[in-house]
Amino acid sequence: MKIHIAGDYHGQKLLEYIEQCLVDEGHEVVNHGCTAAEAKASEYGRKDGTCDAATIAKKALKHFKVGDRGVLICGSGIAMSVVANKHTGVRAARIMTGGEAQYGVEHDGLNVICLAEHQLNKEQAVNIIQRFIVAEEDNVPRHKRQRQALRDLESDT
Repeated sequence: MKIHIAGDYHGQKLLEYIEQCLVDEGHEVVNHGCTAAEAKASEYGRKDGTCDAATIAKKALKHFKVGDRGVLICGSGIAMSVVANKHTGVRAARIMTGGEAQYGVEHDGLNVICLAEHQLNKEQAVNIIQRFIVAEEDNVPRHKRQRQALRDLESDT
């Protein structure tokens, strides 16, 4: 499975740490986030949008394919979640615990998680991602109906 990661200027430090952890674990990781220099420039007044959540998420999700997973990071996790859910085939949520990540995949078919750099430490973020990566959609009938209802919503829009 390919894991796409990206962070805006708030999420850049956690992004670097997570990328290294995932690579060390042998995952195929594609980093679409801003660089440390771009993040610093954005933080100090750069106005071109290079490192804002909408630009970064759009860049990452443009490469997203069925079966891939994504990890998006911003200060709160909310902006990335809003942007990610605008993309067809993406089911994203702001996640704060490993259990949320696991159940989000099993019950709702999450394929992108959005993390809050300002509220999670590195160990919490890695735990969330590890549980997200190994989780699979379950076969519970009500969860299968839920996932189908979500797919139907996409085709209605």
